[in-house]
Amino acid sequence: MFSVARVFDGNWSPWNVWSNCTANCNGGELMDSTGQCVQESSCQCEYQGRVVLPGQSISIPDKCQECKCTNGCLTCETAECVPQCQWSDWSPFGECSEPCNGTQARYQTLQGPNCNDNSTNYDTRPCSTVQTAYPKGCSTCTCTNNTEKCVTNCAIDESACSKIQDPLYDYIYELPTNGECCGTCKKLPKAELCAVQQLPAEYLVSGNCTSVAPIPAQQCIGSCISYTMAGLWETDHGDSKHNVCRCCQPENETPQQVQMNCTTNGISTIESMTYYNIDSCRCLACGGF
Repeated sequence: MFSVARVFDGNWSPWNVWSNCTANCNGGELMDSTGQCVQESSCQCEYQGRVVLPGQSISIPDKCQECKCTNGCLTCETAECVPQCQWSDWSPFGECSEPCNGTQARYQTLQGPNCNDNSTNYDTRPCSTVQTAYPKGCSTCTCTNNTEKCVTNCAIDESACSKIQDPLYDYIYELPTNGECCGTCKKLPKAELCAVQQLPAEYLVSGNCTSVAPIPAQQCIGSCISYTMAGLWETDHGDSKHNVCRCCQPENETPQQVQMNCTTNGISTIESMTYYNIDSCRCLACGGF
């Protein structure tokens, strides 16, 4: 007869008596699946399509059984039930994400010879890596008890610009641009009232000459900032101060040819003279010592 694989889990009914042999073998022999007559102790077993050799033991984890092939049958006993998937030990904590008040993580995975679950557990905790000063962007920071304190490393700020003393310029703080860390003090000229004033046209007189026609005139009028600077200045007076006088003067002028009537010894002639029209005025140094 053919061998039959059996798995015992404690609930099988008793075996019935052997049926008649399907082949004529010698006494005490059985025919295996290949048609060969063998001793009962040499009969193979089968479990879920797998051949189990005589005397070989296999483990069936999902049923928590240990089975052995004996006389063509699998005889099973209850074994320690080992889960197919078990959580691994926790990995070491990784690097801290920030120098101060950061986090670091560790993980564990499901493992086992027949485990098909790739789940992962993560665990995090707060951390800090340093207690001394460290750079962060444009600042220097310190970390104490997971609390970060940062100070900007810029000598120029709004207060510094406002403290600059300059008789001619005001200094306004400008925020940093183009990825720079610190701002700058922008120099702006102080307001000075110096401008061109148009005067009524009148005849120009120069020596014995008078303009043929009235000529429009201009003048620079206004107030300018004058100042005195202390220092080691060599002067005729041995003074250690430097006086700077600034006057409202023409900055740009345009020459114009003017016809003049000139009288010499009772004889009148027409001559051309250059007259300068004032286009703009500006406060400029007018002298000093």
